[in-house]
Amino acid sequence: MSIEQKNVSQDAAQEDMRVHILDNGRLECDANLVVAGTVVGTKEDKTPTIKWIKIPTYAVLIDHPEKKILYDLGTHPDRIYPEVLLSLFPYHFEEDQRFENQLALAGFEPKDISTVILSHLHFDHCGNLDLFKHADFYFHPSELPELEANPHISIENKHFIDQDTEILPGLEVITLPGHTAGVLGLIVHLKEEGTLIFTADASYCQANYGPPARPSGNVYDTLSYYKSIEKLHGLEKAYGAKIIYGHDMDLFQTLKKTPEYYT
Repeated sequence: MSIEQKNVSQDAAQEDMRVHILDNGRLECDANLVVAGTVVGTKEDKTPTIKWIKIPTYAVLIDHPEKKILYDLGTHPDRIYPEVLLSLFPYHFEEDQRFENQLALAGFEPKDISTVILSHLHFDHCGNLDLFKHADFYFHPSELPELEANPHISIENKHFIDQDTEILPGLEVITLPGHTAGVLGLIVHLKEEGTLIFTADASYCQANYGPPARPSGNVYDTLSYYKSIEKLHGLEKAYGAKIIYGHDMDLFQTLKKTPEYYT
């Protein structure tokens, strides 16, 4: 179905669905990794000081009438990842930002979650896999090499999504390649709040989204990246949606976080 054909009636939104945003702490990094060219050298200043920033890491809990679903799993507190990642993206969290504690704030335990959708398999989006070994996992098949290359992560109950799919009434998964070959976004149609679109790393922040669109400093396929941004703009317009970026601290500070929720 084309973007132009998409219309969400009030009946399509889920009256009893709730969306919790789970605050999983903060990463730090060079701003050039979030928006390429944030700091550049000039003839007058050949060695400019880089801009060091903090960005949020979070997950989305969908309390749907049919099942409880997580979109992404944040960053693991023990950070069992290659040393280069520990250096590029140091991670900080408070005790209440541990994943299981955020779930508890929302009124749930790991065993209550039956389905996990992974936007992609980078460390800050699949960090707490160990809590959900019982669940069914959905991700894009092009992410498999990332899984196979990382001995610290394993998934038993694998299912693949390689095209835009309505997985439950009021809940869509969309393909947004570019940052990696298989980024998946999430669209949630709510009765009160309207439509929310979670971009994950298809757009780290407003500066990536534009207009004009600007790439991050970590892009697998630049052409696909720009096409995914264009797709998001079309969906935003078609649904009158609110766009929620993957790592935008300014936006994140304005969002409801669990135990508050969107309906």
